[in-house]
Amino acid sequence: MNVMLYFIAFFSGVLSQLHMSQTFRRNHDFQDLACDPPGSTHLGQVGNPSRCAVLCERLPGCNSFFFNHVTKSCRGAASVLTTVCGLPDTGSVYFVRDVLIGSVCTGNLDCIIENTTCQAGKCACGVAFITEPVKKQKCIEGATNHGGVCESSGDCYGPHVECGLGGMCICNPAYSFRPATKTCEPSCSPYGSTFQIYPDMTLSCALSMVYPSYTPQMCMDECLATDCVTIRYNHDITECKLDTCTVLTNPGDYGPWDGVDFYMRNCA
Repeated sequence: MNVMLYFIAFFSGVLSQLHMSQTFRRNHDFQDLACDPPGSTHLGQVGNPSRCAVLCERLPGCNSFFFNHVTKSCRGAASVLTTVCGLPDTGSVYFVRDVLIGSVCTGNLDCIIENTTCQAGKCACGVAFITEPVKKQKCIEGATNHGGVCESSGDCYGPHVECGLGGMCICNPAYSFRPATKTCEPSCSPYGSTFQIYPDMTLSCALSMVYPSYTPQMCMDECLATDCVTIRYNHDITECKLDTCTVLTNPGDYGPWDGVDFYMRNCA
């Protein structure tokens, strides 16, 4: 009988460990630390992390737990911590439900990692966040809309926003920036008094108004006094050209040109 009880206990432990390995994963960043996340609940004292995992699994909404190997304390929580916190607590380990960035989901409630949402059936970082590049297990602030710092267009969010040459998120040259909403618009009513400049780019338009021997400021002032939408300024010959055409109206006529800057007028 004792042998039978031993094997029952042994296999129960194996199954319990297997259950935890399939449901929870350990976050080693929280080794020997104890935090008290919002909504945490003391689940009791148990023999090992596997038993703590079972209790957390049974508790509706429990997505993570702390277990202390010394005190045997088990504490579950609805939130999933990604930023290291807490006070030193020897023997403490932290486990989170095994839902990773990229896991299959049917709704936002399936995505329990902070700052993730369900997008096209998979958990992904939400607006203004990007995947942490090393462990890829959390979302960090990084993606930004117009005016934010960037290294590539993947760092910028929002329709028609790209990473400009200066390392800043800007509207792509076919669109005007609307400051009030920080969005990129195909046209404005009315246009404002500022411009987005695209160095060494030009747009060929018919019936341009040409002003020789102009400075860039003189060119912008002239544009603001008219219905001008775009500017081409040639630094080599100090020539200013004003137009109402845009990259949207002339998509095949936009391209690189050394010494020429393309100006797109922003919305008011």
